Amino acid sequence: MGQYPRRLTYYLTIASCAINFLVALIWNYRGIERDIPYSYIGHDYPETLPLPFGELDNVLLTVEESVRYGLAGEGTDAQWEALSPKGGGFINLGPNNRLFLVSMFHQVHCLRFFNWAFDPKFEGLYKLFASKGHNAHCLNYLRQRALCSADLTLEKGDFVERNFTVDRVGATHTCKDWGTVYRIMEENVASKGLLPAEHA
Repeated sequence: MGQYPRRLTYYLTIASCAINFLVALIWNYRGIERDIPYSYIGHDYPETLPLPFGELDNVLLTVEESVRYGLAGEGTDAQWEALSPKGGGFINLGPNNRLFLVSMFHQVHCLRFFNWAFDPKFEGLYKLFASKGHNAHCLNYLRQRALCSADLTLEKGDFVERNFTVDRVGATHTCKDWGTVYRIMEENVASKGLLPAEHA
């Protein structure tokens, strides 16, 4: 009867060592995998914009009504255009400077596109893009981005009765530090300077 506990201890020790070895192997493999650079050929590229320092910091944004970014009028398109960095949100990555569009700026582009729909000065431009299904694409894209961000900030439920001219301040949201994204985009354009002519 003394052999069974000894044998059980032996098997448990072997199993424990095997599990520890497997965990260490997986952990090391994940570390190695992180260090392998992407080729940026085909599907071999990161899913998100590579940041030299890890994750973006969180920042607080108190939503306020603005006299900028109107639906139409003098200077509104320039205000919407200014939300995109030099290069229009496109970035060159990898050894062959493969071109990508950063999602944040794709969203800004779609907002600007809808602004064209309200401004008679841009009626021709809006119709040109809309005729290619751009309006449905942008509306669907913005819907998906809202779902993706799943912002859980609680806002007052009185927005129907609210006078936005007088009561201009809304809820405070926790956001990603978009200023850092702009800096990275500007540095990329400054250092690579290889954007296609239509996006420069």
